Amino acid sequence: YILFGTMNIVDERKGFKHLLGGLTKLASELVNKKDEIEIIIFGKANEKLLDSIPFKRNYFGNFKNEEDIIYCYNAADIFIAPSLQDNLPNTVLESLSCGTPVVAYSVGGLPDMIDHLNNGYLAEANSVEDLTNGLKWYLKNKSNVESLSLNARNKVIKNFSQKIVAGKYEELYRSLI
Repeated sequence: YILFGTMNIVDERKGFKHLLGGLTKLASELVNKKDEIEIIIFGKANEKLLDSIPFKRNYFGNFKNEEDIIYCYNAADIFIAPSLQDNLPNTVLESLSCGTPVVAYSVGGLPDMIDHLNNGYLAEANSVEDLTNGLKWYLKNKSNVESLSLNARNKVIKNFSQKIVAGKYEELYRSLI
C-alpha cells in the first residue's frame, strides 16, 4: 500500500502530477506485479483526477478524527510526499510517527525528517524518475521493513517529540537573552 495525502490534492505545490507520473512509470515497469500494489489517498480531491491513477485506489476524503488517520498510516507500507515546496509537513511527521517510511523530494524541511535510505528515500527535487526510484527502492527492500519502520519512529521520538522541540525553543530563548 502506497499512501498519499494532503489537505487539498489539487494544490500544485503538493505534487500530485509528479505522483501520477511516478505511479504511471512504476505501473509500466511492474506490469506483472501491478495487482500487488494499491494506492491509499486522503484529502480533498477531484474524483475524476483520481481516475487517472494506474493502480487500484482507495480514496477516503478528509478524515474526521485522529484514529482514522492513524489507521491509514498504519495500513500503509510507504507514504509518498511529492511536494515541490514544503517546510515541515505534518503528514510526513505523522507517517514517521506511525513507523511508516517516506519517499519524498529533497526540498524544504523534508531532509530534516527523512534520513536517506534509513527511514525513507529523498529523491532529487522535481525528478519524477528519482521519485519512482524511491518507490522501487522500497519495494526491493521489503525485507528491511522492520528496520525502516523502527528508524522512522525513532527519528520522530529523538528529534520531534514535544519535549525535544520545547527544549530547543528554550535553548534558543536563553541564547537570545
